[in-house]
Amino acid sequence: MDSNRKAEEYRDYGGSPLALKVKETYRLMHTTQTVETVKSLHERFVHNELGKRYTVWELIEKLDAVVDDSDPDLDLPQSVHAFQTAEAQF
Repeated sequence: MDSNRKAEEYRDYGGSPLALKVKETYRLMHTTQTVETVKSLHERFVHNELGKRYTVWELIEKLDAVVDDSDPDLDLPQSVHAFQTAEAQF
């Protein structure tokens, strides 16, 4: 969190349906992501059970098919958001 930003500069979904959707998304992430789940997904996708190999760019392009319920008002493709995050200065 940027210590120079004022609280009112952050998005606040209030009690809207978007707020409930965001809250539920984070609740599910925090309750279902266990060590066992991560190990299982790692085994499934890192070792790629389908035998398909992808380039880094192909994987970045696949991000655009992802719907991020934790950021419901973002109109940019997820690949753009990923680059913005990677380029952010802390």
